Amino acid sequence: MLRSYLRRRTSIVFSQLQNRGWYPSIPAPNFSRHGGNVAQDFDLNIASPGGGTIYYTLDGSDPRQPFTGNPTGSTYTGAITLRSSGVVKTRARSAGGEWSALTEALFVVGSEEPNPDNLVISEIHYRPTSPSLPEISAGHNNRGDFEFLELQNVGSTTVNLSNLVFEGGIDFDFREHSSIFELDPGERVLLVNDLPAFEFRYGSDLPVAGIFQNATGLSNGGETLTMTHGATGAVIQSFSYEDSAPWPEAADGHGYSLTLAHPDGSLSDPRNWRASREAGGTPGTGDRVSLAGWLSSHGLTTDELESDLDHDGLSALLEYAIGSNPKDPSDGIVFTPAITSLEVDGQTDHYLVVQFPRLKGADDVRVTTEVSRDLITWSDAGPLVEYQFNSGNPVEVLMARAPTPSGHEPQFLRLRVESR
Repeated sequence: MLRSYLRRRTSIVFSQLQNRGWYPSIPAPNFSRHGGNVAQDFDLNIASPGGGTIYYTLDGSDPRQPFTGNPTGSTYTGAITLRSSGVVKTRARSAGGEWSALTEALFVVGSEEPNPDNLVISEIHYRPTSPSLPEISAGHNNRGDFEFLELQNVGSTTVNLSNLVFEGGIDFDFREHSSIFELDPGERVLLVNDLPAFEFRYGSDLPVAGIFQNATGLSNGGETLTMTHGATGAVIQSFSYEDSAPWPEAADGHGYSLTLAHPDGSLSDPRNWRASREAGGTPGTGDRVSLAGWLSSHGLTTDELESDLDHDGLSALLEYAIGSNPKDPSDGIVFTPAITSLEVDGQTDHYLVVQFPRLKGADDVRVTTEVSRDLITWSDAGPLVEYQFNSGNPVEVLMARAPTPSGHEPQFLRLRVESR
């Protein structure tokens, strides 16, 4: 009975508004499909139940000019072929010049829905540096105002962002607040804490989709970030980052961002993350040092990856990983092994450790630590980096430890470098 009453009452209210001239008497047009994902060159039909002339736009503007009421859109004469994404708006106009209400919908053309394989969180700037004097003078007093998240399309097809929702760590609903609705392969998009502060520090020409909602921000101590598909509820990415080892500690207040080095790996694994090469991070762009570019800069080819051109005992691939010169034997790796007293899980004991350099941004190789008792059987030592010293130089220094304390049995550590 209630539903029946509401349906009748809605019709009565609209009739009363129309009789008073407060609501158009000509009905709004209808789309053959009201927005969403559509194939490339999709044909959209528009119908006007009340007759009249249909006007439409494909750029998100109103087909009726404000104040004058003159038509500014195109006249609908047949199916509209959609070749790119955008908001379609339409109105009908009666012979007497009365306009209908507006019908509008977002169409995302030729893209696929986000999933764990095509969309990743690629950069997290959770604890920026404190504001500078010029930034403070401009009213940006809080270091948290400069926080940002970066998403990247790591797939081969344009990704539709219009149903993307962040519901863990920060709040943001692309359906309601985003100014960017799709992401081409390789492209990046940003969510920021405070847009004026962000633009003061980084400029206004970066792909910002919107600002964090509901007074949320990134935790300085680490947290779980979750993004889902708003229509289906499917989890696209959900993982936790931390502010201490084995996660890159340079991202915790030293001005560097947490940067995804290996998007094809688990986002929960700290070995797939690193600190940004430069303080402040690289919002909207990457800072990877590609193996191809490094080889070219040293006059080498991929055929020489396994070669030891300077006879220092290091292959070109290893010299890329550690940031040394493959043609200078004096610029070699420095491994510093030691037995060090460390507190692990509340217990202090002596551990075998090794300190080694790594070229920041050398993401085309994977560097892992392996442990052995007999130099024959080796196993993954796990993400056991105790600290990362990031001084702003191209090379950072890492220290890894054995998974168990030193005892009477021998222990050996080695680095394994593999091209990706």
